[in-house]
Amino acid sequence: MTTVLNDKDNANEAILYMAMELSDKTWKLGFGDGTKQRLVTIEAADWLALHTQIDRAKAKFKLPPACRIISCYEAGRDGFWIHRRLLEDGIENLVIDSSSIEVNRCQAAEKDRSGGRQRVVAIAAALLGRGARGDERGAGTDRRGGG
Repeated sequence: MTTVLNDKDNANEAILYMAMELSDKTWKLGFGDGTKQRLVTIEAADWLALHTQIDRAKAKFKLPPACRIISCYEAGRDGFWIHRRLLEDGIENLVIDSSSIEVNRCQAAEKDRSGGRQRVVAIAAALLGRGARGDERGAGTDRRGGG
C-alpha cells in the first residue's frame, strides 16, 4: 500500500488520506500517511469531531497543519451532502462506487472483530484507483475534488 500511495501522489508532498465508513449513528474514520494508519469512530455528522480527528491524525503522523487531505467514502443513501461539505471545508473527496470495493463474502457474513478496519482499508484501496467517482453525476474515474 505504501508504494501505491507514493507512486500515485508526489512523494515529497505531505498528504493525509482519510477513508470514511458512514452509518446512521457513527462514522468510522481511517487515516493514513502512506506508512502508518489510525482508525477512530465518531458520532455521525459531527463535523467538529471530524475536524478534531483530522487534526489529531496530522499530529500523530507529524504532518504540517496545512497539508493536503484526500478523503473518500462509499456512495450510499447519504447522497452527496457529505461530499459537498467536505469540499467546502477544503478537503478533496472521492465518492466510491460500492461495486468497486472488493468484499470477501465469507468474511462479510461474520462479525468484523477488527472494528471495521478491513472495510475502511478496502474503501481506502478504492481511493487509490478503482472506481473512484469525484462528482455528483458519477461521470469519469479517478477525479479528485468533484471537478
